[in-house]
Amino acid sequence: MMASKKIIFDPFEQEASGNNTQEGSGLGLAITKRYIDKMGGTISVTSKKKEGSTFYFEVPVKIVGEHNQIDVDSSHNYQLKISQKVKVLIVDDAISNIDLLMEILDNENIYCDVAFDGLEALNKVEKVRYDIVLLDLEMPKMSGREVMKILREQYSSDMIVYLLTASILNKDKDTYLSEGFDGLLIKPFNITDIYKIFTDHIEGSYVEKRSQKQEIEKESPPTTFSINIPQDLSRQMREALDNGDIRAVEDLLLANKSIDAQVKKRLLQMVDRYEFDKLLGTVGGELDDERDDED
Repeated sequence: MMASKKIIFDPFEQEASGNNTQEGSGLGLAITKRYIDKMGGTISVTSKKKEGSTFYFEVPVKIVGEHNQIDVDSSHNYQLKISQKVKVLIVDDAISNIDLLMEILDNENIYCDVAFDGLEALNKVEKVRYDIVLLDLEMPKMSGREVMKILREQYSSDMIVYLLTASILNKDKDTYLSEGFDGLLIKPFNITDIYKIFTDHIEGSYVEKRSQKQEIEKESPPTTFSINIPQDLSRQMREALDNGDIRAVEDLLLANKSIDAQVKKRLLQMVDRYEFDKLLGTVGGELDDERDDED
């Protein structure tokens, strides 16, 4: 039991009973622990078979005055603008994922419909012409890949279909794309990745929200700058990412002394956020020039 309690905080790991269900990707507790660790805190769990588990965490915090409070609205960096009506179907058996996607896609020009399994999704597609379908991989009754096969065989090839998955292995990505998916949306969801689906396939653009409430439209992609990663380190990072070993990537970066400090900081931020696709792209030589509000 002690070993089981330990591994549930590792990425993509679940306790035996969790592996028998189709819900969850094994990332939630890993992300939670990482954030708590960064805050100097601890997390623990007590569990009793057939009764359930209780999780506890402690973090050191300071009591702040009213003048120290942060304007939460300033944390919303991007707003999606679309010049036409778009119909989106979200297919996922996890209500939490649906709620999150619905919140992100809250836009006057986006109509969102939902389905909780593959069969329900096909029934809805028969009645409504959707522009974009966000399709979960693992679902009851019919998997996302099975639904995809029917969509491409029986319905319009113009329908944009993205797979919702926690898998970041290159071989999996290539397989899914070869099966007809237009792309992958990696869990945990990144809001800019979701918006990019629209800017890539639907007429629209990013709008950056400044802290002064000014909105500046971004017609071009984020600025990138070249980085030099030693060949051995690049190979080791890619191998670790292909194996889904985020801790190994972090260890490699922390141990390396030749990378520019600002570049290393940005890479470690990607590790903290489990941004596997961005890390894989960065190993190829370019890094998004993003600046967090906290910097």
